[in-house]
Amino acid sequence: VGFAPVDDIEIDLLRFMQARVGRVSAEHLLSGRGLVHLYGFFAGRAGTPSPTLTPADVSDRALAGSDPVARAAVLRFWAILGGFAADVALTCGAWGG
Repeated sequence: VGFAPVDDIEIDLLRFMQARVGRVSAEHLLSGRGLVHLYGFFAGRAGTPSPTLTPADVSDRALAGSDPVARAAVLRFWAILGGFAADVALTCGAWGG
């Protein structure tokens, strides 16, 4: 499933990802490596270096509150996941809540 940006930040994210992978799918962002991609994107926007991190590192830094870039990456991950889940529910005709 293709990634469908919903705001200006996600349009920039789409361009960032297209430069790296070509066609951008939801899986490119909604996976462990996707979390690392998101970290790299937000690090670039903040003008900070992007260290080599694992998905667990990004999550740990976000939860600890020690890294605002990690927090931005995790929050955007959840926002994209929520939109994707809503699209799947509409596509599949979810009934009854």
